[in-house]
Amino acid sequence: MKKPIRRTNNTILVAVEGYTEEAFLRHLKSLFCGRDSLVSLTIKNAKGKGPEGIVEAIKAAKRTGEYNLVGAVFDGDLPISPEADKWLKTHKVYRFISTPSIEATLLSARSIKPGRTTKECKDLLSSALRGDSTEESFYAKHFPDQVIDRGRMGASCLNDLIIFISRKS
Repeated sequence: MKKPIRRTNNTILVAVEGYTEEAFLRHLKSLFCGRDSLVSLTIKNAKGKGPEGIVEAIKAAKRTGEYNLVGAVFDGDLPISPEADKWLKTHKVYRFISTPSIEATLLSARSIKPGRTTKECKDLLSSALRGDSTEESFYAKHFPDQVIDRGRMGASCLNDLIIFISRKS
């Protein structure tokens, strides 16, 4: 007997800068894009190549698939070049910027005051929460749904990202 084809209303692509963002997005996907959500979320990792790497990851993904919505998660510590900025605007890519870094958003979600620099935020995160932030299990442990629900109001980037990946159409 054939399995019924799973219908999706929305295909969403989100490109991220690195492994921490990828693991966190996979966790958010597990919370907000379950089998009954009618959302298909694809995550592409620019593997630390900054804003230009994110643009390249989006271009590569769009060559092989069609997406209703495209988003990009940036760290605010690296400027986006005028060329990349123009491409993102032309292709209607939604931007989610964590300033100075994704670690600041994660700290804010846990009601921990983030540092001013990326290094301060990374150091604070690793001292406050045990584990490897590049592993999805880190987020399952430290960011269960109740923490995300409470924390998203204190981290606008996180709240906007959740709204984006939860879109039904």
